Amino acid sequence: MTGYGAVAVADPADLAASSAPLSFAIENVLPIGGTILITIAALTATGTSTIGCILGSSRMLFAAARENAVPKVFGRVNQKTQLPANAILFTGILALLTTLLSVFGFSAAIGIAVGAAVFANWLMMALINVLVIVVRIRQPELQRQFRFPLNIKNIPVLAIVATVGAIGILFYVDTIPLLIGISWVVLIVLWYYLYSKKRWQFHDSEEEEKHEHI
Repeated sequence: MTGYGAVAVADPADLAASSAPLSFAIENVLPIGGTILITIAALTATGTSTIGCILGSSRMLFAAARENAVPKVFGRVNQKTQLPANAILFTGILALLTTLLSVFGFSAAIGIAVGAAVFANWLMMALINVLVIVVRIRQPELQRQFRFPLNIKNIPVLAIVATVGAIGILFYVDTIPLLIGISWVVLIVLWYYLYSKKRWQFHDSEEEEKHEHI
């Protein structure tokens, strides 16, 4: 919708030539104060996304620590706040270091890291949809609260389409981010076999409900 709005208020050629096309489009509508508004909106959106990423990442690290997939120090909960303080602190430090890279002029490194994260995200999406298909085949008797529409012999067609689409997007990732993303996958696999495999203790649904408030 943002793209349609930008094209509607400014010439596409001018937008393509601008280093800040969205700001350029806003200036056409609001010559006075438009740049300030778009800057405030961008900062707000960036802050919201950052907080969301830190919250999500810290909770995934916390959940992995409770199942002994990573060191237990990340699974400790602050008795006063009832929050996984160590997991939040660790992910916050990583986010801060990434921000400092940009502040000190290493913006290219940020672009590479984002590209690698895009690779990892779409690879995860592909694997999740593949696992949905595998579970449907190997455990057809499971009672599920949600089912994909458009099933053929218990195989979700949309999961197949999503897998193909996610894998297709991976071909558009640049070479360096692609190699970094693959190296992340290799390191995670090595971590699993060298550390997590013998320690991992999967929690059942009742155990998970105890920690839903965290």
